[in-house]
Amino acid sequence: MNRLFPLLLLILLPTAALAQEAALTVQKIMQDPDTWIGGWPSAPRWAEDGQALYFTWNPQGRFEADSLFRVPRPGGEAQQVPPE
Repeated sequence: MNRLFPLLLLILLPTAALAQEAALTVQKIMQDPDTWIGGWPSAPRWAEDGQALYFTWNPQGRFEADSLFRVPRPGGEAQQVPPE
């Protein structure tokens, strides 16, 4: 048992140090949220046939302006709608 304790400390101390280093603070989160969450989706509207939800969005600030996206009614990944 006495040999196990120093080994346990060697394993747990670096882990605890990394956990403290990676802790999120309000300042870190709010410094520039657009770089890690992008803008919020806006202007949601259903397709005329009700089979898809359309909205404007700019995920992770990738585009100059918000782009049109669609999600099928059953769910799934948002897909950017081509300009045409």
